[in-house]
Amino acid sequence: MRRVGEGILLKPVRLFPETALEEVAGCLNYQGPRRSLAEMETDVTVPVSEP
Repeated sequence: MRRVGEGILLKPVRLFPETALEEVAGCLNYQGPRRSLAEMETDVTVPVSEP
């Protein structure tokens, strides 16, 4: 944030390095069965067990 004239200028903060679509799109070709929204909501509430 920086004051300029009668206002402020907000600049975005980069949280992650720039990536290409090819680097992150590997999960888009999922071939398994479709999951319902209810199944997905249940899955995100289950704790992950540590090895």
